[in-house]
Amino acid sequence: MKIKDLCISGLANMRPTPGLDEIFQRAISQAKNGCWTWSRQRQTPGGYGLFTIPVWSPRGTARRTESVHRLVYESLHGPIPLGGDVLHSCDNPPCVRPEHLRLG
Repeated sequence: MKIKDLCISGLANMRPTPGLDEIFQRAISQAKNGCWTWSRQRQTPGGYGLFTIPVWSPRGTARRTESVHRLVYESLHGPIPLGGDVLHSCDNPPCVRPEHLRLG
């Protein structure tokens, strides 16, 4: 999965940064239960994965932190409706496997 594919509507001005694809791919480990576990920054130990993305604006480059499972869902299905949640069928918050994510 390429980081440019994770650009959601609120991050439309994102500039590609060398190495982000590799960082993202190295941050996922496949668990025996079928989950793709995010192994980097998390909200809490065992919690939702977080990904900090550089975002360009006229004032310069800023950073925005997003939940990885939401980025993955939006990259495949489009924007999440206002107030919508992305749920894990595996009940494993750090999982980012697309087949385990659904809108709810």
